Amino acid sequence: MKPSFWTGFARERLAGTLWKPEIPKGEAMTNRREFLGTAIAAAAATLIDNPLALATTPAPGMKDAIATRRIPSSGEQVPVIGLGTSGSFEIGSSAAERDPRREVLRRFLAAGASLIDTSPSYSTAEVVIGDLLAELKMRDKVFLATKLSGVVGRDAGLAQFNASLKRLQTDHVELLQVHNLGDWKTQLALARELKAEGKVRYVGLTHYLDRAQDDLADAVAESKPDFLQINYSVTHRDAEKRVFPMARDLGVAVLANRNFDDGNLFSRVKDKALPGWAAEVGATSWAQLFLRFALSDPAVTVVIPATGKPDRESDNLKAGVATMLDAAQRAVVTLLIAAFSGLAVAQHVAYMHEWEVVALTDLPELRLAGHRAVGIADFADNGGGIDPGDARQINAAFGLAEAHK
Repeated sequence: MKPSFWTGFARERLAGTLWKPEIPKGEAMTNRREFLGTAIAAAAATLIDNPLALATTPAPGMKDAIATRRIPSSGEQVPVIGLGTSGSFEIGSSAAERDPRREVLRRFLAAGASLIDTSPSYSTAEVVIGDLLAELKMRDKVFLATKLSGVVGRDAGLAQFNASLKRLQTDHVELLQVHNLGDWKTQLALARELKAEGKVRYVGLTHYLDRAQDDLADAVAESKPDFLQINYSVTHRDAEKRVFPMARDLGVAVLANRNFDDGNLFSRVKDKALPGWAAEVGATSWAQLFLRFALSDPAVTVVIPATGKPDRESDNLKAGVATMLDAAQRAVVTLLIAAFSGLAVAQHVAYMHEWEVVALTDLPELRLAGHRAVGIADFADNGGGIDPGDARQINAAFGLAEAHK
């Protein structure tokens, strides 16, 4: 299925329901497709600063190699699937607790993934990561990210960093982030000092809440760090409004956290079938679709889902292939989650990219948002695009009759 993008069209608000692009009227479909085609290159150009590249070989048990994306400040490539440790690695020292996490790390690293995100505020997570990496003798394979968290003042920050190094059993970290913008100017200055000393390779700022996104954007605009970290998922897309465009403009790498909305997305899709086209993009689970959804925004460099279960880690890793979701596929996922959640479609359409909304303005029609007919576009001349089965699934999920049989 070919990626479909849309940008640059004028928009108009329709009765507070959704944005509908203005498309030249009275033209044949072939001309319309030509018109859309000229916009694809412009939208796809946003991928130039964050292209996907493939690792040289797939990991055992995986059909494809994990893709990588470029860190703008250096050009270094980093695998797109990372590993979060909040909650999942906050454990004790028993074999029953440690053995599954060791296997998670083994599978993660065997697949070619590398970025592990942790924090001194995640109780025992740094200790556990340090111990397990030492046992596996794999520290040199890891892009290790930790944080300056909950401290005020340079001395307190430095003491915390040194304690983190001890817990992690290392003399440096790849990324040092200021957690949740706490005392961020002082702590970011310290992180840059440590970078100059060779103890840190990159610096960053983080947050995890929608309400903090403007504060994060302001801080990033002022300080221009190497990385930022923010929450991003199908149901939490505020980062698309300001944070992501700023990251692209300034050349800041993005770590996307809370990709499963703290597990809430799984409760919404329990016992629900995947879209018919999921197999075509190699997705065999909702987790893979959710991660690819996040990665299909070109601003995102790495997603960092957290798990302490080996089978779930293996599943997450399968999302890190080069085939991400196109505009119409993102639209389908968004609408299905809206339907499964019992929420008004307008609440979700409002967060869509313009090039996703155009994917809701063609045939086959769907009856959504009251009696207003919107549809899913088929951009590809070779018969690609969204299968009519998607229309049936979305209409059924919303409890609405199909507009066309």
